Amino acid sequence: SEMCIRDSYEGLDFDTLNLFATSDIPDDAGMIVIIGPKTNPLSGELDMLSSYFENGGKLLVMLNPGQSDSLAKFLTRYGVRIHNNMIFDLSSQGSMFGLGPEMPIIRAYESRHPITAEFNLLTMMPTLCTVSKIQGLQTPFEYTELARSSEKSWADIDWQTEKAVFDPRKDIPGPLTIACAIQYPNRKDSPRMVVIGDADFVTNEYIDFMGNKDFALNIVNWLTEQEKMISIRPKNPKNRQLLLTPEQENRILYISILALPFLALIFAEIAWWLKQRE
Repeated sequence: SEMCIRDSYEGLDFDTLNLFATSDIPDDAGMIVIIGPKTNPLSGELDMLSSYFENGGKLLVMLNPGQSDSLAKFLTRYGVRIHNNMIFDLSSQGSMFGLGPEMPIIRAYESRHPITAEFNLLTMMPTLCTVSKIQGLQTPFEYTELARSSEKSWADIDWQTEKAVFDPRKDIPGPLTIACAIQYPNRKDSPRMVVIGDADFVTNEYIDFMGNKDFALNIVNWLTEQEKMISIRPKNPKNRQLLLTPEQENRILYISILALPFLALIFAEIAWWLKQRE
């Protein structure tokens, strides 16, 4: 996926990493971001990621529904299950923005985690799936859910073959966890990971929607242990241009040159006439 992050942003430098072509992860890699891989990472690549993470590394994993079975299995080592479903949402917030049920609006966040402690912006997650904690699995990692879908959402199990209609016999009603953070709390060089059930909300098409960019950058700052930079950033003014067709340009020209002066003359005549009657 095309992530809308420059080569350098907020003091961080970004570069690509081809795990298949390299025998090791660079020592200065402060964080590794995996966004919607088109193919399954190989076992050797996953072993490198595991070694990196367990030795204090930071991972951000974003997967769309049904994407990368091997990476989904890798996440289960750390007590995280990313489900092969798709979340639909019929709440009114989405319809206000002209969004369909397959593009849920997220407005419920965990107030006790630094990423989302004072986060009150809406985010939009197209093609979203459920992320959950594996119950009963003992790990040394601390799991925190970060965000949840609305009560009017549901996880559709047969999302690839059916329409967006809730089936109470097999679909799972909301609210549903869609992102989580895990960390090793008692280590100085603590491994940190964030898993999100969507890989599209950071693309150029959606990054500027409401709180999408702030949510993504807060995650990056927490992973890189720059908690002081976690915030809601001011919106930069955009250069908005009005593009007109030749017909519209001619219409505006006629109105400004002919119609408006003509109306001004008429109003002047009416004012003169009324004054003569006084």
